[in-house]
Amino acid sequence: MTAYLYCIEAVDAGYAKVGVTCQPKHRLYAIGTTAPHEMKFRRLLLIDSDAVAYAHERCVITSANRYRDRGEWVVVDGHLDNLLDRVTPALDVTDRFDDLSSCGRKITSIAEAKAALAYTKRRERVLESQQTFLMPPRGASKDRLDRAIVLSRLSEGYGAEDVKVMDGIPVDFFWQVVREERSKQEATA
Repeated sequence: MTAYLYCIEAVDAGYAKVGVTCQPKHRLYAIGTTAPHEMKFRRLLLIDSDAVAYAHERCVITSANRYRDRGEWVVVDGHLDNLLDRVTPALDVTDRFDDLSSCGRKITSIAEAKAALAYTKRRERVLESQQTFLMPPRGASKDRLDRAIVLSRLSEGYGAEDVKVMDGIPVDFFWQVVREERSKQEATA
């Protein structure tokens, strides 16, 4: 089975993630939704065998200058580029995935962002005053406002745990919103 060996770079941050996937657009999207930086493919190599792809992944990660002690994050430098150049047999398909505008995060409308911000500020005031109950504004459902908060936080690059800590929104609800948004995007594609 074919697989892609990817190197996804955090633009202007000096580090990248190396891994293997069968769906490069989805992988870039998944990493990009939780990253505080713009993410792009530094290299994307199509390899005929997933076993070979995984072997190259381990070789690149263990040989590259590590960004952290664990995980698959490495420093972006000439050494990393040389390691990726030595991956054979592989077809470099990076240029085929340059325009990924259709796979990025959906930007919320100004009205949704303002509603989410107002609701978030109200929640913070209530939590600060030790109250335990918060009513959403008249005519607005709590789920609708929590959804707007999730979309707003996604557009800012926050992940599920961040939203749970900052806004008190359950992780399950966060992922429900993400799944619904992906379904909408796939339906319009």
